[in-house]
Amino acid sequence: MALLEVENLSIGYHTQKGYLHAVEDVSFSLEEGKSLGFVGESGCGKTTLGMALMRLLPPNGVIREGRILFDGADLLQKSDEEMREIRWQKIAMIFQAAMNALNPVHRVHEQIAEAILTHNASLDKKEAFEQVEELTPSQLLGRIEKNFAILEEEAEEREKGFGQVEKVLRQKKDLFASTPNIFPVQGWITSRYGWRKDPFTGKREFHPAIDICAPWGTPVRAAAQGKVVYAGWKDAYGLMIRIRDGYGYYTVYGHLSKILVKQGSWVRKGQIIGRVGSTGRSTGPHLHFEVWHNGKTVNPLNLMVEPLG
Repeated sequence: MALLEVENLSIGYHTQKGYLHAVEDVSFSLEEGKSLGFVGESGCGKTTLGMALMRLLPPNGVIREGRILFDGADLLQKSDEEMREIRWQKIAMIFQAAMNALNPVHRVHEQIAEAILTHNASLDKKEAFEQVEELTPSQLLGRIEKNFAILEEEAEEREKGFGQVEKVLRQKKDLFASTPNIFPVQGWITSRYGWRKDPFTGKREFHPAIDICAPWGTPVRAAAQGKVVYAGWKDAYGLMIRIRDGYGYYTVYGHLSKILVKQGSWVRKGQIIGRVGSTGRSTGPHLHFEVWHNGKTVNPLNLMVEPLG
């Protein structure tokens, strides 16, 4: 069983402008001896989640639903007195700029003793001060030195982990930009990918593309980022552009009336690269759009993430 389990936790704040959703339907678990990190932009709810786990939300904060199970017990069902016994001894939170929590007007050992008494009602003031006295400067330095190597190693591991996350996110972003999943032109499909009757010979043939009908001169956009490996006249294609998009993808744009990019240039996803026409072996203004992946044609419609308007 996990040491900490959070189930469908939703948290918000009552404000002058109404109720504000801060955390919605969050679930996770953490086993003893393991670490778990939350990454997100400022204001995404990381601090709110931490404060909720400690039952330290401000007065206007409210946990609408969910459960927080620590060592099998639901912390949301605990009284304030019971939570004081759990905090610091079994579960703790280190705030940002934690050193600022020390009041410069009072002695440090008095403030530490106050914390000990707050979380351990079985001790009296004398016993609390005795515990503080055990924390001499030399002992503290020894503990710091002992833990420093562990903390440094953990910090390095976390840095590697964040670096790996960043690398994966960059790769996914680049993969999306290199995947031809947006329509290069808006119009209507007049011929789909697959077997069809050839409009010139009447014979059955395989059509390795989709034909999108649009008015003459309509802008044609790159369906993915990549390098223009061909831009010019190509037999039945007429004026044609071929782009190497990466990750095994190539895209072909045929029957253009005008080419607006040069061979060897790099194009962005969505960049205008040409205009609809009817050059080559064509029956009317349309775009012949092919997608190749790992040396074979694929149905472009299987990749699209947007509707055809």
